[in-house]
Amino acid sequence: MSEKSLGIDIGTDSVKAVLLRHRRGRPQVLRAASAPLGELGHMEDSPRRTAKIAMIVRNLLKSAGISARQARIAVGGRKTIIRYTHVPPAPEWRLKMLIDYEVQGDTRGAGNLSYDFRLLDLPVASVEFTVMLAMAKNDHVEHYCGILEEAGVSVGNVTLAPFPVFNAYRLSRGRAIEDDKTVLVVDIGAENMNVIIERNGKLLFARNISPGSRAFTEAIQDEFRIPFAEAEELKLTKGRLLLGGEVGSDDETRPSPSSDAPTQVSAGSEEGISFADADDEKDEGDDLLQTPLPEITDADDAVVRASEAMQPVVGQLASAIQSSLMYCRAQTRMTGLEVDSMALTGGGSQLPGLRQALSRRLGIPGVPADPLKGLDLAPLPRTAREDLESRPESYTPAVGLALGGIEPDTIEFNLMPTRIKERRHFLSKTLYLWLAGAAMIALTVLLGYSSVAHTARQREYVGELEQRHSQQEAERETMQRHHQVNVTYQAENRKMAHIFRRPEQLAVAFRSLTLPGTVPNEVVLTETHIRPGGEGEPDGVIVQGQVLRRPPRSDGEPVELTAQEAEGKIAELRDRLLDLEGPTGQPVFSRPAERSVIRRTTTREGDRDVLAVFELQLVINELLTPDEQAGVE
Repeated sequence: MSEKSLGIDIGTDSVKAVLLRHRRGRPQVLRAASAPLGELGHMEDSPRRTAKIAMIVRNLLKSAGISARQARIAVGGRKTIIRYTHVPPAPEWRLKMLIDYEVQGDTRGAGNLSYDFRLLDLPVASVEFTVMLAMAKNDHVEHYCGILEEAGVSVGNVTLAPFPVFNAYRLSRGRAIEDDKTVLVVDIGAENMNVIIERNGKLLFARNISPGSRAFTEAIQDEFRIPFAEAEELKLTKGRLLLGGEVGSDDETRPSPSSDAPTQVSAGSEEGISFADADDEKDEGDDLLQTPLPEITDADDAVVRASEAMQPVVGQLASAIQSSLMYCRAQTRMTGLEVDSMALTGGGSQLPGLRQALSRRLGIPGVPADPLKGLDLAPLPRTAREDLESRPESYTPAVGLALGGIEPDTIEFNLMPTRIKERRHFLSKTLYLWLAGAAMIALTVLLGYSSVAHTARQREYVGELEQRHSQQEAERETMQRHHQVNVTYQAENRKMAHIFRRPEQLAVAFRSLTLPGTVPNEVVLTETHIRPGGEGEPDGVIVQGQVLRRPPRSDGEPVELTAQEAEGKIAELRDRLLDLEGPTGQPVFSRPAERSVIRRTTTREGDRDVLAVFELQLVINELLTPDEQAGVE
């Protein structure tokens, strides 16, 4: 089931379209519209007529705002037939073989027919299955499919006219469908009638017969000797069937009180009359036949003449319906079938007094139909809703067609011609396979060409890369040579700087040794000399000195040092020398301390004045200018 479903009813007098969707547990009417066909409905089939009707359909959908591009349609008339056959119980595949054999053996020109079948669930005991077989001529179906395709709409399903009427009827019955009552549903169109018999929501019988409401117009045309269009207008404005006895009786000239205003039922109203009210109206229909009628004045002479002219047509309709009931009893073997009520629908059923007249002739209580009951009309635009509610019976087939696409339990027959099915299969499957094959070949050729072109481009690109690589290699070698030259220049510069800065560095180093507070009081320096550095190595200073055993103190009390304390004084001297800073704030001697070590320490046990002698080797730090120092940082 699809989300939305479009039903298009192409009748004799007009085209009607209904778009439904299923929301909140009930169908919603999204769009509903109709357009008259005028004289086109009575013309012979021709390409010109098909094109004009297609244009009307296209304009109707556009003006109604219906964008759906797939619709469901129904066909009827003399080129369609519904047959009944009885077969022994068999599986589905064998049943299809039996039906195919019967159609091909009993029907002339079976190759030009589209047909479908379904088993009927009849309230009779039988050892055989009763099969309903629906058939239509291919050219008839293709004609209607061609109209929609020319209008830009594809056909999703083709069925026979009675079945959409049954689907709409069953929805309108709602819960009252399970009432064990047999209902006769009569859908009166312009050219034909759909006769349907139902019980407890199950389809028992269906038939499409003639005449239709057009016969009333022709009767008025013959009576008044006027053109058909004027006769149709007279039927719509003054046409009504006056209740009473046969023509010529005393009360036949009195109009029915219900003829001026036929019963109208609003959509979804629980109080209105619908299919479900057939049993409640049984006695009421008899009462209506006995209702006193008002007198007729001279001004109503046209009404009386029209009514008299249409009375024979009522007889034809009643005879056709009665004949269908007899045909139903014979074909379905329900010999004791009795109808409890009759429901009228279709555009032809709106003729005032027709329901009462048929009810009286057939002896079956009749009620008007309400195909809108059970539908949600809230999404429908106001203008379209007013049109739909003013003549709901006319929209019955279109509503039933649309229901077939959204309701899972509708009665469905598929009469799509084999040629159309094969063409659609070709377009949807075979054509796509051919196109896919052609696309694959084209893609293979394109890929081959692209591969050759891509390979050529890749080779050209690789050649460019190799050329760039060669250039980069040459540039790299040039840069390496320049770098080597720069390294050489830097080494030379360092040598020159060392040469020029050496006297200054030595002067700073020796001046630092004489600074107050540099040498502890317990230490006496004995000798200081320079240790020249090697190639690329800094100069150094060798400091020799003694640690006094009894150094002078400021309080005048001499204290004798120990050997351990002597070691501490030597280390203190080394640390002070490493902490010395030059004029620019740079250390005079190089750190870490491992580069300036105590070379030798000798403790003198027998010497009365000297406790230990030592030698320190210090590395002179290279002095940098402020600019050079900033660059290093």
